[in-house]
Amino acid sequence: MALKRIPVARLRLGMYLNGLEGSWLSHSFWKTRFVIEDEDTLARVHGSGAKECWIDVSLGLDVTDLQPAAGADPVVQPTVA
Repeated sequence: MALKRIPVARLRLGMYLNGLEGSWLSHSFWKTRFVIEDEDTLARVHGSGAKECWIDVSLGLDVTDLQPAAGADPVVQPTVA
């Protein structure tokens, strides 16, 4: 198990949600250990009111595994002449 605490706003599809910070009474999830597989679930977690969560990077994507958003400027390395 490799847990990492991140802001809920950084959750993406393919991440394994291991838990939400705060009281279980403050969100609508009866189960908080699962892979986020669809946009509906992701939207529900983002709208849950929780500010931070725990992800397990051994069971799902890490924040460093994410690709730049579509339309984002690629990082260009300068060339030395």
